[in-house]
This record gives sequence, structure tokens and C-alpha cells, in this order.
Amino acid sequence: MTEVLVYDDAKISFTVSEIEQSLRSMQNVKNVRKSPDVIAAVEGVREQDGGMAIIRLISNRNMISLQGDLESVAQSTFELNKLLKKKLRVIDEGYNFDFVIGDSLTADQLRIAIAEFGE
Repeated sequence: MTEVLVYDDAKISFTVSEIEQSLRSMQNVKNVRKSPDVIAAVEGVREQDGGMAIIRLISNRNMISLQGDLESVAQSTFELNKLLKKKLRVIDEGYNFDFVIGDSLTADQLRIAIAEFGE
């Protein structure tokens, strides 16, 4: 299982509505809901090509957690970046890497970094 965290480079909190709207706009995302869980404010599950990623806005609204198989997490991270139209950063849970999404980082480079450090 792979997990990465995404946050806004400008250190601005996300809103529940913007994340909920982004999740509903992503292809193959189901079960988008405001979470009764203390840890997540809103969450959804993206199933694609036999893989899955659980996407959660952490309750403090400063980070988004993506958890699932490597390919689904990498694809979902880049899709979320396109939808939010913000300068986002991605880190692994061990803080082994911290990248700006989209500058020069490709999906393949993110997959390699996650495979090397994040699993």
C-alpha cells in the first residue's frame, strides 16, 4: 500500500467544498462523502484499471492523503493537481521526498520516487 500527502505550496488550507467538487469531477471516483471520521473531512475512492486510491482531505484541511496502489496514487495525484489549479507539493509519509507537482516532475518520476521511498 502506497501513501502520499499533498499540500498547497502557499500553505493555504483547502476547503471541504473545493475538494468535494474536485473528487466529483475526477473520473471513476465513487462514494464521495463528508466523512464522519475524525481524521478526514471529505473522502472518495477512485477505482481505475484494476487499481484503487482512497483520497481524503485531512480534517485540519492542510493536507490531502492519497492511499492505494502505486499507479492509482500517482495518477490521482496528478489529476487532483489539474483540477485544483494550485501549486501543490507531494511528500511521502516518511518525508523522504518533497516535490512540486507539475513543475518538472512527471508522473513517471513520481512513481519512481514512491516506489523507492514510499512503500
